[in-house]
Amino acid sequence: MAKGARPPRRRIRLTVRRAVMLAVLLGVLLPALLVGAYLARVFYSDKLESEVRNTLANNAELLSVGVSESLWSLDYESVGAMVEAAMKDPSLVRVEVRDPKLGRLVARERPERRVGQSFQTEQKVSRRGEEIGSVHIELTDAPLREALGQQTLTLASMLSLQMAGSVLLILFVLQRRVGDPLLRLGLEAERLSRGELERPIVPKHDDEIGDVEKRLEITRHALKELIGSLAQQNEALESDLAERRRVEAALRDREQRLRALVAQSPLAVIEFDLSWHVLDWNEAAERIFGWRREEIIGQHASRLVEAEGEDTLSAHLEASIARGRVRFHCLRAGAHEHIVCQWYNNLIRDASGNAQRIVALVEDITERQRNDEEIRRLAAVVRLTTNLVALTDRQGRVEWLNPAFGNRLGPGASAMLGQPLTQLIIQPDGEDSITAVSHALQAGRMLTLSELACRTQDGTDFWVTMELQPIRDEQGRILQWLALLTDISERRHMVEGLRSIARIGSENVPGRFFNHLLSALASATGASAAYLASHHEQGIHVEAS
Repeated sequence: MAKGARPPRRRIRLTVRRAVMLAVLLGVLLPALLVGAYLARVFYSDKLESEVRNTLANNAELLSVGVSESLWSLDYESVGAMVEAAMKDPSLVRVEVRDPKLGRLVARERPERRVGQSFQTEQKVSRRGEEIGSVHIELTDAPLREALGQQTLTLASMLSLQMAGSVLLILFVLQRRVGDPLLRLGLEAERLSRGELERPIVPKHDDEIGDVEKRLEITRHALKELIGSLAQQNEALESDLAERRRVEAALRDREQRLRALVAQSPLAVIEFDLSWHVLDWNEAAERIFGWRREEIIGQHASRLVEAEGEDTLSAHLEASIARGRVRFHCLRAGAHEHIVCQWYNNLIRDASGNAQRIVALVEDITERQRNDEEIRRLAAVVRLTTNLVALTDRQGRVEWLNPAFGNRLGPGASAMLGQPLTQLIIQPDGEDSITAVSHALQAGRMLTLSELACRTQDGTDFWVTMELQPIRDEQGRILQWLALLTDISERRHMVEGLRSIARIGSENVPGRFFNHLLSALASATGASAAYLASHHEQGIHVEAS
């Protein structure tokens, strides 16, 4: 050994005998220690809580009953005597008797006892259904905790003695019936490995190790008979072994590639036998269905698919092999929610064409189906709404108009496609609105305009409120703009009519007011003329046509 080199570290040899003894010891000691500690802790906390609660309740009840007669007869000396007697309990810190009207009557306190955690309670004192006072008690858990600690220590000592006796007995039995026979069995195996086949192996006990020794004796005979023919078969075996190793290496390499593909697949890959019982599945299947691999192996596919029965489901699954794919409502483990999955079932055959197993690729399309339904609902809302909805590109050029927008613009609606949205705004009156829309498009921020004058391709004017919202991708980049316009033309006409009425009334010109009033009412309601009836008891009747 070179100078200064460190000697090799000796590894601890864990024999079968040592492993069995270690397993038995750990199997006895570890659960006993863990369970004993847990039970002691639970017993200690539960017992302490129960004792504190019972002591509080009992003292409060005894004092409330004991002082009721004295309070009723105003015998405060007796009340004080009762309180003094109660304070002999070392766990009581303070006792106070109160009168509803006079306040505190008797109070005794031992502040030196206030060690540990304190608990308080108050008990009403009643006489013939009438409250005549109350008892307030403060208690410390220190004496109870000390008593329970002694009990727990005694219990732990008894448990330790019992465990020590059990361990010694187990070690003795293991050494006599396992350790020594295993040592003898190891020596006999070493003798066989050296080729000493003449000495027979005789079992000492009729037990499991004795059965192993009997099989070892059979092996000795077999080795003795085979040892003569091994030399002749060595060359053939070496050749076969080399070929087998090559084939096994190729198969292992192929299997590893396939397993890597299956493990990394985002689709659930489930292998079934021909009766649709699970043979294997990948991590994606665990993620989709919630079952761990060891929980689902050997289970029927009905644990995964909502169906009336195994036979009915098997028939549907077999029929789906010919179709290539089928959609099922599936179940997740431990949940009542249903998921929608697309199944792609394939029948695997051997070289002779015989069916061996079934491989299913399963895709969870619940979210995609929910999104499709949401898109259909939103499309229906946009299609049926009376509001004017437009989609533009990032520069504000119109790409799509809903039917309500097309109806409002009339035959020239298609001419708006590809045009700036601001082309609808009347110029120059709407110059500020056009500027606001342009700034919002450049800044990528939301915009709301309360009143906006617009004009169709045929020159018809109408008033709208407009809300401009950016549509962004996951990275926050603007893809499109959504413009939601609400036609307020009728409301605008009504407001202008009311303003005209207010202006005419302010002029106060005799004879002219009613003429202008009727004209304003007709204009506000969209009629050609209005008529004003004479005054009667129910008021004035106005008609417009």
